[in-house]
Amino acid sequence: MKIDEIRIFLISILTLCIMAVLIIISQVAVLEQWLSIIVDVASAVFGVGSAVTFTKSISITTSIKNKSKDNNKIKIEGQSQVGQASIVTQQGNVINNFANNDNENIIKAIEIFTESFNKLQINNTAEIVKLTIEQLKTEKNNVNKPSDDWLMKFFRYSQEVSDLDFQKVWSDVLLYEMKNPNSIKVRALEELSWMSKEEMLILEKLSRYSFKFGDIIGLPTDYTNDVQFIELSQLADIGIIKSESMMTWQMTIDTKSNSNIVNKYFVILISNETEKSIKIDIPIRGYTEIGSQIIKSIGLTSSDMEFKNFASHLKDKHKQLKISLHRINYIKDNQINYQKQDLLSPHIVK
Repeated sequence: MKIDEIRIFLISILTLCIMAVLIIISQVAVLEQWLSIIVDVASAVFGVGSAVTFTKSISITTSIKNKSKDNNKIKIEGQSQVGQASIVTQQGNVINNFANNDNENIIKAIEIFTESFNKLQINNTAEIVKLTIEQLKTEKNNVNKPSDDWLMKFFRYSQEVSDLDFQKVWSDVLLYEMKNPNSIKVRALEELSWMSKEEMLILEKLSRYSFKFGDIIGLPTDYTNDVQFIELSQLADIGIIKSESMMTWQMTIDTKSNSNIVNKYFVILISNETEKSIKIDIPIRGYTEIGSQIIKSIGLTSSDMEFKNFASHLKDKHKQLKISLHRINYIKDNQINYQKQDLLSPHIVK
């Protein structure tokens, strides 16, 4: 984690500590001691300009040296335990009421959260690493350690993930990067950290209908009747799917040649046995580069059943071409080794 990022993180923690400690601690001597410590640390590390004032039976005032030359300083004022405390500008305008007698339980909750925040982040990171270790136990191939910069960004964006399902997602991302070095950009980590559970569920649903067309992962819009426009819009808004609503994947198949569309286990072979070239236009909604990286890293893939149905859809729509579906044995050096049996043959029991 870089120095600026550490500073931003620490100043957030210190701000919460200042709010909780100044309100909860009732003894003036203890308050003075905490104020001195907090102010000295903040002044040395951040150089943030502010003034702090607290009123009980006496007034304690201290300052942090203003290295930023910001004249719009903020001060904290409090009257007593029976009154209320407010954050105000130097001009005296109230910014926000942050505590009063009725909110004692909230203040206590903030204090508890402040004390446990760092521990929670460490625990979240430990759980993600633990899940990755469990997956690595059965991995036969060698993996690589991601770069230090990538790891720092990874743990920065994942340390606040407490949901078990999301922790599994982040574990998958870490393992994918270890297997495929430099394949997941930091921008994809940032985007993943902003995704809600609802958006992740939409992505999982759409991935069932997402096929690889050449170098593009996309949804064939003339086939996917189960996908709603609002779902596409939500993923487009967060940069997972391209905003262009009308894209067309064009494939020209020359005479006596063939092409293919693949998913994880099957390949659709498209052969042209006529005497002229034939062009296929498939309307799709394409994923962005970031969206494609997220899909690959967390192991989302098209449904085998939907892929077979899509192959049948193409066969019915393009009768001038020979279209067949085969199970893949393996892919090596971009060469597909597949079984000869055509799974679209009417003699095959589905």
